[in-house]
Amino acid sequence: KTKTKLSTSLKSLNKTEGRQDALRRQIQTQQKILGESISSAYQLGREQYLKMLLNQENPNTLNRNINYYHYMTAARMSEIKAMRRNIIRLNAISAQYKTQARQLQNIKAVQESQTQTLLQQKYHRRHLLNTLNANLNTKQARLNQLVSNKQNLENVFKELKSHFYFFVP
Repeated sequence: KTKTKLSTSLKSLNKTEGRQDALRRQIQTQQKILGESISSAYQLGREQYLKMLLNQENPNTLNRNINYYHYMTAARMSEIKAMRRNIIRLNAISAQYKTQARQLQNIKAVQESQTQTLLQQKYHRRHLLNTLNANLNTKQARLNQLVSNKQNLENVFKELKSHFYFFVP
C-alpha cells in the first residue's frame, strides 16, 4: 500500500517539477524579450516621441507613428501581464511541489517505520521459534530417555519373570 502511494507521489512530484521547469524557461524567455523591448525603447528615448509630436509634418505619418508607439506599449504591457501570470502560476506550482515533497517524505517515513516494525516482528518470531525448537528438542530427549528407561524396565521385568517364573502362583 505504501509502495503504491510512494510511486504515485513520486510520479506526481516529477510531473510538477516538469511543469515548474517549463514555466521557468517560459518566464526567462519572456524576460529576455521584454528586456530587449525595453532596451530598444530606452535607446529610442522619449525624445523621439516628443519630437514626432512637435514636428507634425504629415498628419497620416504622425497618426501611424502614434499608433505604432501605442501598439508597442500595449505589446510590452501584454508581455508584462503574461509574465506576471506565469510568475503567479510558478509560485502556485512551487507551493504544490513543496507540499508533494513533504507528503513524499511522510510516506517514506511511514514506509521506513513499517519496515522497522516488520523486521522487529521477524526477529521476535525467529527468537520464539528458536525457543520453541529448543524446548521441543529438550522434551524429545526426555521422551527418548523415558522410552529407553521403559524398555530397560520391561527387559528387567522379563528377566526377573523368567528367573522367578517357578515362584509365581
